[in-house]
Amino acid sequence: MIETYTTEDGLVLKLKRVTQVLLNAVSEHVKQEWAKNNEPVEIPTFTVDEGKADAQRFQHRVTEKGNTLDIKDDPKQTRINRIMWDAHKDALERLASAQQEAQAQAMFMFGIVCDFPEEGEWTAQLKFAGLEVPEDPIEKRFAYLWYYALSVYDKKMLISILEVLSLGKMVKPEQMSLFRRRAASAMDGIAEGIFDEAFDALDEAADSRRELDGEPELSGGEDGEGVEDTVG
Repeated sequence: MIETYTTEDGLVLKLKRVTQVLLNAVSEHVKQEWAKNNEPVEIPTFTVDEGKADAQRFQHRVTEKGNTLDIKDDPKQTRINRIMWDAHKDALERLASAQQEAQAQAMFMFGIVCDFPEEGEWTAQLKFAGLEVPEDPIEKRFAYLWYYALSVYDKKMLISILEVLSLGKMVKPEQMSLFRRRAASAMDGIAEGIFDEAFDALDEAADSRRELDGEPELSGGEDGEGVEDTVG
C-alpha cells in the first residue's frame, strides 16, 4: 500500500511500512537501557523463608483481592514495599512515554521519504539550538522532519497513519481512507478542547485582575451580547 501525506506547509511525504517487529525491538531496547541505568522497570520482588536453604523469590502482586506489599505486624517492611512499588509504577509511566517517542522516531526515520534541502534555514536553526546536523542521509532527513518541517498536528497524524501502515495488507485502502478522515476529525476535536481550556484560563485571569483592581464584574451572554453594567 502506497500512501502519501501533505504537511500543513505543503510538503509531500511518501509513507512506507515500518514493521511491528522493528517497533517492538525499539521498545525493548529502551527498556534494557533503562534497566542498565538502574531504573526500577522490573516488578519488585520479595523473599519467602529468607536465610533458609530453600528460600525463594517472588514478584510482588497488587490486585483487587489483595496484595503482597502489606506485611502484618511489620510496618517498616510494608513502608519499604510500598515505596518500591510506587517507584516501579512511576518508572513504568516514564518508560512508556520514552518508548512511544522512540517508536515515533523510528517510524519517522524509516517510514517517511521526501525531498529536502541539504542546507538552509533548517540547518541554521539546528546549529543555533546547539543540535548537530547529521551526516548520514537517513538521519539527516529525520532531523529535517522532526525538528523543522513537521507541525504538532503533522506529527500526531503521521504517527497514527504509520501505526496503521505497520499492519501491512491487513488494512485495505478504503479502511485507510476512513481511518485518516476519523483521525483528522479527532485531531480537530482535541484542538477545540485545548482552545476552550486556554480561553477559560484567560477568562479566569481577567476576572482575577478585575478583582485585584476593584473593577465591577460584567455579566451577559456569549460574545458580549446582553452585557450589562452592574454599576448603579
